[in-house]
Formats: sequence, structure tokens, C-alpha cells
Amino acid sequence: MHALRFVYPLVLIMIIPFSCLFGQELKQVILYQDMAYLTMQLEAQGELVIETSADMIPDSISAIPGPQSALTNITIEPKRALSGKVQDLKGILKQKRTQLAIKEAQRSMILKQIEIIYKKAEVSGPEESFQKSKLEESLAYIDTAVSELNASQIRLTQEVDEFAAQINDLETRLKNISKQPGYTITINGQGTIVVSYALNNAHWRPEYRIYTTPDKNEVILDIFARLWQTTGRDWHTDQILLASGRPSFGVAAPRLDPWYIPQRFGAKMLRLEQATDQAIPEIEPVETATSYLIGLTKTTGLPGDGTPNTISIKKYTIETQLTRICIPKSDNHVFLRTEGIWDKDFPLLPGTYSAFVDQVFSGRGRFQRIDTGENLLIDLGQDETITIRRKETKRYHEKTITGKDKTTYSYTIDIENTRNRDIYITVQDQIPVSRDEKIKVDLLESTPETRPDEDGMLTWKLHLDGHAKHQINFSFAVTGDIFLKQ
Repeated sequence: MHALRFVYPLVLIMIIPFSCLFGQELKQVILYQDMAYLTMQLEAQGELVIETSADMIPDSISAIPGPQSALTNITIEPKRALSGKVQDLKGILKQKRTQLAIKEAQRSMILKQIEIIYKKAEVSGPEESFQKSKLEESLAYIDTAVSELNASQIRLTQEVDEFAAQINDLETRLKNISKQPGYTITINGQGTIVVSYALNNAHWRPEYRIYTTPDKNEVILDIFARLWQTTGRDWHTDQILLASGRPSFGVAAPRLDPWYIPQRFGAKMLRLEQATDQAIPEIEPVETATSYLIGLTKTTGLPGDGTPNTISIKKYTIETQLTRICIPKSDNHVFLRTEGIWDKDFPLLPGTYSAFVDQVFSGRGRFQRIDTGENLLIDLGQDETITIRRKETKRYHEKTITGKDKTTYSYTIDIENTRNRDIYITVQDQIPVSRDEKIKVDLLESTPETRPDEDGMLTWKLHLDGHAKHQINFSFAVTGDIFLKQ
């Protein structure tokens, strides 16, 4: 019998062997960014039954007999009962709710007992004063009875709060799990049978941490993978592979229709979306016929209720140049940025990063895809030790000899380095760009000297000693009938 076809994308894959103490026995898991492909090696002696979650993709099932083994047939049918994980969580949730109700009843009983004690002491509540004649008798009674009850009431309140938090967590986990019954796969055969299938609701995402010190021209890039799945079954597997792409269920190659001219709507090209060939950040990829495999020794578990696991993949030291950038027209804050070249043999995948400067958390950012040889820009947050002030010093209106309106604008930017050490800083501003031949824009002055680019951007790259101050001056004129909004 031929195994049903399942199409792999050309992707980079990272091997993560691991074992856990619970769940479905698997030989291998390929974890894509929004689905997974599971493989199990089973020994059949006649009929073999496999229960799967409702997230399984039936068309993806493959069953391959091993050497000297035979596969007679394979059938798939919907199950009539919910997955074991859903049933387990529902059972635990019911138990916790019962325990919560008992604790709340016990607490109510204690509060009632305290109320009875105060009535016996002939007061209506704890706020009312006792009569002097009964004060000593009442105080002695309350010290021995109410104090113990209050302690029990406080303990029960804490237990009630803990049960309420546990119930809320269980309800959230149960909500994340598929509530559909799933499928039953029945295989008839003899010997070793390798069964594989794809399923949805399994995920991984890259995460990064950036560490840098302003005195060093380098950053440490720590790469992690965050894994989670909500199939309702905990996974127990010998190996997990992390893949960046996604299996393609539309496998036909694109084709071109004839291009006739003249043609009213232009050439028509039929395209099919292809899986992206993205690389996984790791070292020494091993090339195979269709992908790259990368080894990483790590043990972890992956429960089926969405509880995530974060795995450390690799740490790199990258040569960079730290600078500061400021655009005072928009924001007077100075921002730290480090820049280098990504020279590894694989690109970085898009993902969020946390930045740490001098071992202090400075903020979060996001990487776009960065290919080998491309510029690596990492924003690290604000530098509060540099002050910037921008102000308009002149706005002068006049008429030219030809009677045209001319307005001159002048600005100063004051920069102060309050640090003890010297810094490099890039300051940007702009002048308007005219797209009307009747309106003319001229840069009249720039100190230090710079020239605008085609978009009117002015850039000054400065070096400031410790506790030094610097001033930038620039002015421009607009000739023509126009009013600038500043």
C-alpha cells in the first residue's frame, strides 16, 4: 500500500532531542511556526489503534512498513469522546471547585461563630464598646475564642484565594485546548510501522536577548525558541525539530499564460504562494537533500494545554559600533543604537528582543528578517545622560526683487554630554523639499557643515568629549506663495 503523500517545504530545521515524563509516545516532532508533523514507530501484531486530537489534518497521514513488515490497510474515523487532556483538566477543575465551595462554607461558619460570641458578650459587633461591669469577663472570653477563630478565618481566606487562582488558571488552559473529539486511526499490519501526520495548533517563535556595554564595540546575542501546543495531548518524544517554514498543500509549480499585445489588462501571471526558506539561528548547519539540520542537546517537556517552554539555543558575540541618534524636531530624547554586519551562514528570523545595557534592562524591540551580510541595527532604548534642545531663533518674511514671498527660518540645536566619557552621536533634522517649480527651497547655513539629501534630510555626526557642549545652527529660505506648518 502506498503511503499518503505529505509535502515538505524547503526549510532550515533545528534538531532538539528531548524526553518528558508524560503524554503521547512519539519518535519525532517537526514543529513549524503554526503546526507540527508527528512521527511514531509502532509494532503491529494485527490491528493497531491510534487516537489523535481534532487538530490532525487527515490528508497528511503517512504509514510506512519497515523491513520485513507488512501494512494491510489504514482507516480514519472521528472519535466520539473528548481527548484525555480535556477530560483530565475538567476533572481537576471540578475537584478544585468542590474544594473551594468547602473552604468558603468553613469560612462562613467561622464568621457566624464570631458573630455569636459577640452577641453572647452582649454587644452587636466588634466595633461596639463593652459595658464596664462585663469588660473583664468579656475580654477573657474573647481572647481565648475569637483570636483562634480569627486566625482560622485568615488562613481559610488565603486558601480560598489560592483555589480561586488555580481555578482561573485551569479555566484558561481548558479554553486553549480544542474541544472537538478528534480522530481514531486503525492500522492493520505486521511488524514495524512508521506512522506520521500533521496537525494544527502547535507553534514556536524565536526570541532574542541583547547584552551590551557602551565601552565595548560588541554585543552578545542570546537566541531562544519559545514552544507551545494546544492539541490536548502532552508530547513524549525522542526528538523535536524546529522548522521555519510551513508544509505546502498546494504543490503545483507556477505557470505563465501567453502574453498577447495589445492586451487591455496587461500580462497575466498565475502565482502560487510558496513557503519561505527561512533559516533557524544555530551553528554549523548540516545540509540534506531538502533542508538543513542543526543539532542542539536540550531536554524539555511540551504539555498539550498551551503552557510554553523557552529553550536557549545559542549565544553569539558580534562586533558592532555603538552610537546615539537623536531627531529633536520629533523627540528631544537621545536613543542608543548599535550597528554591525550579520556574518553568519543563516539569516535571523523575525522576532522580539529584550535589550540590556550595562546589565540593566533598557527596553524591547523587534527584528525583521536579517540575511547574511546585511546590516544589523539594534535599538537599545533611551540615553538620559545626553540632553538635546531645539529652538527656532528666527522667522523672517520679505519680498524679493521680483515680488515673490520669501521666508527665512533659523534653528539652533544645543547638545550637552553629562557623562564623564566621550560619545558619538548622530543628529538629524530636515528642510522642506519642493515639488513645485514655482516654490524654491535653499539651505542658507549649516554649522557644522552638511548638505541635505534628496529627501531634504540633514545629518550631523558628532564626537563629544565628556561634559562637553555643542551647538548646531542651520537656516533655510522658502521662496514662493506657501506657508510652512512647523
